[in-house]
Amino acid sequence: MAFTVLEMPKRLDSASVAKMQDAVRKTFRTGANLIVFDFAGCGFIDSRGLSVVVTGLKQAQQTGKKLRLVHVGEEIRLLLRVTRFDRICDIHESMESAVDETEING
Repeated sequence: MAFTVLEMPKRLDSASVAKMQDAVRKTFRTGANLIVFDFAGCGFIDSRGLSVVVTGLKQAQQTGKKLRLVHVGEEIRLLLRVTRFDRICDIHESMESAVDETEING
């Protein structure tokens, strides 16, 4: 199973959103069946930053690929919970879990 990891910036906000939207679209055009958004280095996300996650979810749906989020910190996880994105996003604690083929194919 081919996968691609897209690292989120330190701040996912209006200053970085255009660049990240473009990166998301390019990533979904690769041959990977699984796209992982890695939030390990991301400490802040605002409403504009959430649009990057929305773009990823839409691209996954349109292309039949899977999207997973990994290393989501507590503050970002709280925002995902408040906006109910945690109900539609596949969130993992570790990269190993995120790319586990048994979960991809299961």
